[in-house]
Amino acid sequence: MNKYNRNLEILINRKNLFYDAYSQIMNIIPFELKKNLMFGEKEVSIFRIYGHLSDKLDVFFIILAILGSAGSGLSLPIMAYISSDLMGDIGNTSEYSYDIMLLMERVKRAFDKQINRFLYFGAIAFACNFLSICF
Repeated sequence: MNKYNRNLEILINRKNLFYDAYSQIMNIIPFELKKNLMFGEKEVSIFRIYGHLSDKLDVFFIILAILGSAGSGLSLPIMAYISSDLMGDIGNTSEYSYDIMLLMERVKRAFDKQINRFLYFGAIAFACNFLSICF
C-alpha cells in the first residue's frame, strides 16, 4: 500500500470516529435541547447579537464612531482635492510675468485661501479621527 492510500485510510477512519462520537452525543441530548444547538435553524442578525449587550448610550457612541470612521476615510480624498485647487487658484502666471506685484498679490490670496481651508479641514479631520478612535 502506498503512502497516499495509507493517509487516505487514516483520514476516513478519523472521519468515521467523529461521526460516531457525534451520533452518540446527539442521542444523549434531549430533543428540546437539540433544537437550540448550533445545527438548529435560527436566524440571528448582527443587531440582535450586539443589541442585547448595549443600551442607548452605547448605541449613541457606536453611531459616533461610525460617523468618525467615515469622516476619517474621506479625509485623504478631500485633502487631495484641496491641494489640487492651489494651482487652479494661482492661475496662469505667464500673464502676470510683467507685473511682479500683481503676481505676488494673486499668489498671496491663493495661499491665504488654502491656509484657511487646511485649518478648517485639519480641525474636522482631527475630530473625525478622535471619534473613530475613542468610541
